Amino acid sequence: MIRVYPIKDKNILAMFKNGRSSINQYAIDNNIRPVNPKKLDTITIYMREPKERFIKGVHTFVQLCQMEDSNVDYDTALYFIRNHKVQNEHFIQQMQWIQSLSRQFRGTVVLEPVENLLDLIPNRDAPLLPKITKDEREKIKKIDFDLRADYYLYNNKLNTNSNILDLCKEVNHVLS
Repeated sequence: MIRVYPIKDKNILAMFKNGRSSINQYAIDNNIRPVNPKKLDTITIYMREPKERFIKGVHTFVQLCQMEDSNVDYDTALYFIRNHKVQNEHFIQQMQWIQSLSRQFRGTVVLEPVENLLDLIPNRDAPLLPKITKDEREKIKKIDFDLRADYYLYNNKLNTNSNILDLCKEVNHVLS
């Protein structure tokens, strides 16, 4: 779900695994409600290194599934992700978030590294989930997941401003 929050002179897209929990908690603590992206000129999007985000996102997704149903097997969940039988907001490409936003927003996006979010929101408490083990990390790293769009954004568009529609066209053109 697309949510944009006005925080300290920025309109921030709250994206899973890119500070979303911190943004949501800050909004609750400061009585900030999400705003309609259609009414905005600029939205800041915090980007995370793609492979690391994917690894953490898959782990979070599996842990949440296991919390909901203790019969969920970690390796079976990874099988379904590896074979594209399941997608989730925790690990879909960041570019998919931008494309979803482009259905509601026509202005400028500012792409910044997620580390910059610390300047705005010092509290970066993550959800209370078991830490990823070395074995789990290695299993997730082996999943072949298309992160080309995210790597293009991360390596070429970080710390830039772009019209969202032009950005989507550019990424699609580069990947075609």
